[in-house]
This record gives sequence, structure tokens and C-alpha cells, in this order.
Amino acid sequence: MILKDLRHLFNTEVLPKIQRKELLEFVIASWPPSPRANQPPGTQSQRVEYWGTEEGRLVKIATVHRYLRQDGTLGASGLPDPKRVFHDGIVYAPYVEPPSKDSPLSSGGASE
Repeated sequence: MILKDLRHLFNTEVLPKIQRKELLEFVIASWPPSPRANQPPGTQSQRVEYWGTEEGRLVKIATVHRYLRQDGTLGASGLPDPKRVFHDGIVYAPYVEPPSKDSPLSSGGASE
């Protein structure tokens, strides 16, 4: 699934459940962000899992990345960045198209 569609699925199906506190939140990892992320001091870069019930079973609904600021707000876009979303029995992940043959990335980066 392209990233735009994954974000839309997350924002429409999962985020409302998070906001209503219907899902369990587990911070899996937390570390200071790279200086390139341009986040304020004290911000933590986090990998978070959200769990809920599906047909009476506990299931992982989403895995996200977020920048959590000291004041509790989210940095960057202000929304979690989904990495995996479970919806209607299917796990969705972002599809990243490989570089084209003509891309500088496909030849190691440098042009001759």
C-alpha cells in the first residue's frame, strides 16, 4: 500500500480509536531524535504499538513512529507516522517503490 493510503487508513480507522482511548498503547522503544529531525530539546523519537481486541482476541492494531515532545504534543506533522496497520484481517505496510534504473540511487549515487 502506498504511504499516502496507509496514512489515510490509519487516520480514519485507527486514530479515532486511539483518541477515544479504546486501544492499549505500548512504547516499544524511545531514544533522542537525530539532530536532522529538527525537534526541540527533550523530544523523544518513539516506536509505539497499539493493541485492541478482534473477535475476542488481543491483536496488534498498529505500529507507529512518533516524536513525543516534553509537553506531551507530537512533533513533525503532529500525527503518528504509521508503519503497520491491521484492518479487516489484513496487515498493511507502506510500499516503497525501488529506484528507477535512471535514478542516481540505483548506481550508488554518483554520476560520471
